[in-house]
Amino acid sequence: MSTQQMKALDPNARLTFLERFAYGLGDYSCNLVYSAISAFLLVYYTDVLGVAATTAGGVMAVSKIFDGASDLIMGRIVDNTKSKWGKARPWILRMSIPLAVCTVLMFSVPGSLTGAMQIGYIFLSYNLVSTVFYTGLNVPYARALRAFGRRAGTEPGPCGPSPGETSCRGGPQSHRAAGKCKDDCNLDGYGFCQRRMPGV
Repeated sequence: MSTQQMKALDPNARLTFLERFAYGLGDYSCNLVYSAISAFLLVYYTDVLGVAATTAGGVMAVSKIFDGASDLIMGRIVDNTKSKWGKARPWILRMSIPLAVCTVLMFSVPGSLTGAMQIGYIFLSYNLVSTVFYTGLNVPYARALRAFGRRAGTEPGPCGPSPGETSCRGGPQSHRAAGKCKDDCNLDGYGFCQRRMPGV
């Protein structure tokens, strides 16, 4: 077992500055996309492309309905993901490049498109970014924070029997070695064998 894996299984391990900084950089990148959409996209649609504000706002408002549903769907997908990299990491890796590409396309509406074709492009590109790829990256990224939270001492440590309990026998190392958790334990997105809390 590597030093990194041993540290991940140590309930008393603390996050290093580099780990905190690295996680913050990823979240900063997500917020660049979010801020660009919030601050500049409507201005781009109306002032640069000349789309009516009601039309552009309507496209974004309708899209939020799909966006709300996609958050729930993506959360379910992440929870049901089974891979040797955990639940969250595969989706973060899969969604990063498509999100970057589609964000550029969203701000690059071809000048040759007019009328319904232009609105269709806006609707499609906006939903690919906001509803599909941003959700597909941000939901698992936020889920990964739970693992860091445990190591930072804000949540219970790795899975093991609490006083008076008999579940999760063998402790975290035996569960990790077996590649799965047992009883009421749950292997989270970053390889932690974590007790499943009520309502979580």
